[in-house]
Amino acid sequence: MNCLKILIMAWMVGFGLPPVAAAQPTDSTSTADIELDLRLTYLESGTRAPFSGVLMTSDSLNKIRFDHILELRLLENDSELIRRTLELELEMAQDQAASQILSLTQRLENRDNYITRLEDTALDRRPSWVLPVAILGGFIIGASTAVAITYAVNQ
Repeated sequence: MNCLKILIMAWMVGFGLPPVAAAQPTDSTSTADIELDLRLTYLESGTRAPFSGVLMTSDSLNKIRFDHILELRLLENDSELIRRTLELELEMAQDQAASQILSLTQRLENRDNYITRLEDTALDRRPSWVLPVAILGGFIIGASTAVAITYAVNQ
C-alpha cells in the first residue's frame, strides 16, 4: 500500500498537478450521509497506465492525505512519549546519583569526625606528675600486700 502511495504522489508531482481541495458541504447533510468515491486503479510493476479511466479520485487522495496526517500525528505522539520517558529516567538517575553522593559525603564526614575524636583522645596528655605517682602507688600497694600475706602465713 505504501508503494502505491509513493507511486501516486510521484506521478502527481511529475505531471505538476496542483493539490486537490475539497469544499465542505454547505447543506445540512452530515458526513455519514455522504458517500465518498474511493476508486483506485491498481497498477502492477512494469504495466502501462491506462490512458482513459480513473487512476485516483479526489476523495481517494483526500483519504490518503488524512491517513498520512493521522499516521504522522501518531508517530509524533509516540516520539514525544518516548522522549518524555527518557527525560524522566534521566532525571531519576540524576536524583539517585545526587542522593548517593550526599550519602557518601556524610559517611566520609562522620568518619573524619570519628578519627579526629580518637586523635584528640590519644593525644590528650596527662600532667607530668601522674605517671610517677601511679608507679609509686602501685609499688607501695604491692609491697604492703606482700608483707600482709607473709605476716598472715607466719602466724
